[in-house]
Amino acid sequence: MRGESSLSRFNDQELWDLVALTWGSQSTHQDLQEGKALYSTNCAACHGEAGAGDGVFADALEQPMIDGHADMQSGEMTTRPADFTDPLQMLSASPAHLQGKIVRGGMGTGMPYWGPIFTDEQTWAIVAYLYTFQFDLEDRP
Repeated sequence: MRGESSLSRFNDQELWDLVALTWGSQSTHQDLQEGKALYSTNCAACHGEAGAGDGVFADALEQPMIDGHADMQSGEMTTRPADFTDPLQMLSASPAHLQGKIVRGGMGTGMPYWGPIFTDEQTWAIVAYLYTFQFDLEDRP
């Protein structure tokens, strides 16, 4: 968002207010409930329950796969899961980018591709839920 000259006059809080307004106008409570359930079941083990990239498998994913992983091919590696609580990461990732990562996987990061498993509506529900880690919501799903 900082690359947009029309937004340069806004401070960080004002930009987040714009993001929150846009996000809130396109997210239903039902979408957030579904996104939370899918995230808790399928994503939290790596990304953490609170979205900080600190799930139970996060440390193992931070290492190159060839070291200590006999079933991996040379050149394969993984990276630490994304931290959805980091405002810089979330402001630099569009909803379409996040949805694409879910559908196609992390491509070299160790994140599986969920495209054949989740419906389009489910992937967008997860994306909507990911933004809840940025906002102080009183009624967080």
